[in-house]
Amino acid sequence: MSSSVDVDTYLEIARQNNMIITHVAETHIHADFLSGSRELAALTGAKQMYQSIKKFAELPDYIQVWPGHGAGSACGKALGAVPSSTVGYEKIRNWALQYPTNEPGFVQYLLADQPEPPKYFAMMKKLNKVDRSLLTEVPKQKKLSTSELVANLGTGVKLIDARNKLDFAAGMNEWVNTRNPIISEN
Repeated sequence: MSSSVDVDTYLEIARQNNMIITHVAETHIHADFLSGSRELAALTGAKQMYQSIKKFAELPDYIQVWPGHGAGSACGKALGAVPSSTVGYEKIRNWALQYPTNEPGFVQYLLADQPEPPKYFAMMKKLNKVDRSLLTEVPKQKKLSTSELVANLGTGVKLIDARNKLDFAAGMNEWVNTRNPIISEN
C-alpha cells in the first residue's frame, strides 16, 4: 500500500464501512513521500507485511486494488490512469506480473528508460527505512502573537499564509488600506 502519513482517511473509510484493518502491505520502499504504513499499523494493531509480487499474484481475482500513484508518477513504470482495479485485471494487464519466472527480465524492464529521480527522494527513502518517531496524530501548531511573528520573520523564518483566498484577500485589503490611507478605490 502506498499510504499517506495522514492515515485518518483510511481509518474513517474502514469505520464507515464497518471494516477492520488487519494487514498493511508495503510493496516497496517509498522515495517520493513519507509513507504512513507504520502509523496505520501502530494505530490499528495491524500486521505489516512485506511480500513479493508472487504473493500478490496468489490473491483472488476479485480483490480490489486502489493504487496510491497514477499516470505520470515517477514512482512506477507504465502506471495507468484508472482510480481502482482488481487483482484479476492486474494479472492480465500489469507488466510486472508478466514475468512470473523471469526475474532478470523483470529487473531489466523495470530499470529501462527510468528518469532521474527528484532530489528529495533520497531523504524520503531514508525516512521510510529507519526507525523514526511516528506521526500518529496531527501536530498541534502554536498560535503566535504579533510580536512573536515579527520576531520570527526577523530571523528569516518564512510565513506561509494558508487561509482561504477570500479571507486572505480581505485581510490584504485591510492591511494595504491601513498602511496607505491615500489609496482610493477609484
